[in-house]
Amino acid sequence: MLGQNGIFEKAKETVEKYKNAEEDEGRVINKLSEQLEEINILTGLKIGDTVNYEPKENTYTWKKEYCSSGNEVVSQSNVNKLESDVELSNKNDEFKVIEWKVFDINKKNGIITLISANPTKGTVYLGGAQGYNNAVKLLNDACNALYGNNEKNINGRNIKIEDIENNMNSKTLNEIHNFIHPNENSTTKYGEQVKDAFTVFKYYPSIYKKEL
Repeated sequence: MLGQNGIFEKAKETVEKYKNAEEDEGRVINKLSEQLEEINILTGLKIGDTVNYEPKENTYTWKKEYCSSGNEVVSQSNVNKLESDVELSNKNDEFKVIEWKVFDINKKNGIITLISANPTKGTVYLGGAQGYNNAVKLLNDACNALYGNNEKNINGRNIKIEDIENNMNSKTLNEIHNFIHPNENSTTKYGEQVKDAFTVFKYYPSIYKKEL
C-alpha cells in the first residue's frame, strides 16, 4: 500500500532538512527527485491499472509449529505436522509477484492498495491450535516481509473479507448478508453463529490463560 500524503510529507521534510545545511546541491536535487518519482507513480491512477512495483529481495520463515500444535490427534483432526521450518522467498517462482494492479484508492487518506495480478504458486500450511489462533498475523507478517518496503512506507498484508465487500455493489452485498444456508432445518444467516461454541480440541496459546 502506498500513502500519497506520506510521500508529499517526505518531500517537504527533505527540503526543510537540507535548505539550511551546507550540503552539496546535487545531493538535495537527487533526494527530491526520488520523492517526486514516487509521487508521479500515484498520479492519475485508477482501479485496475497496472503498477510497476518490485519488492526488495526478502524472505520469511514459516515456523513448523504453526502447521500443528502437536496437541491434536492426527487421525481425528486430519492435521499433518511439518517436519521443519520453511523459508519463503519473494525471488523464487513460488512466491514471486511480477505484476501488480490497483485494487483500491482511498481518497480520504491517500492510500492506494495494490494486489497481485495473479495468485502465487506457492502454498503455506496452517493447522492445529497455533495455526488457527495465529493465522491472520502469520499471513500478514509473511506478506509484509515478502512484499512490503519499510523504507518507502509500503506495508504488505493478506487480503481480507472487508476488501472484497468494499468493492461489491449494494445489491450483491445485500444478497450475501441475507443469505440463508440451503438446509431445511437451518435458518442461520450470514454472520450468525451456526451452532454452539466449538467444544472439541479446545487448545489455545498459553498466554491466553494469563489474560483470563
